[in-house]
Amino acid sequence: GPPEAPGPARAEAACSSSRAPAPASPENSRRLATEVPIAPLELDFISGPRMGEKLVLCERVCTLGRGEGNTIQVSDSQLASVSRVHCIFEYSGNRWHMRDNGSTNGTWRRLSCVLEPSEPTPLADGVAIQAGVHEFLVEEVDMRQWWIPSAAHDSLEELCEHD
Repeated sequence: GPPEAPGPARAEAACSSSRAPAPASPENSRRLATEVPIAPLELDFISGPRMGEKLVLCERVCTLGRGEGNTIQVSDSQLASVSRVHCIFEYSGNRWHMRDNGSTNGTWRRLSCVLEPSEPTPLADGVAIQAGVHEFLVEEVDMRQWWIPSAAHDSLEELCEHD
């Protein structure tokens, strides 16, 4: 038969968590397919020790803090301005929310609006959040960008150049 065309670029690899078992049976894959996929959330550190770093969150619930076992572990200076589990990101109802985890110094939105502990706040694209000395922008990753197979992308660009 004809050789198989390369499939779409696999975004799952970057996102899959070791805890998620592979679907073993057809029923399983059908059930998984009905679950709403999570739109990954990108954190873009704009100031603080991790400035310039980008992280992508792909699990439904993620935590940020200085303790081990957080999805995002941030180091802290002697100031101890970041709590062990400082804030929690949660994907529910088709959008990302964030709440302060009752941290000592609070989690701040740009313009000094403090996030209430245990009150999930919907995140808007491009909002700057500050936890201690760490400040980052949050942005939902557009899923469409993830599914462009790179080979097809290259040949599209070549076609455009020949015009």
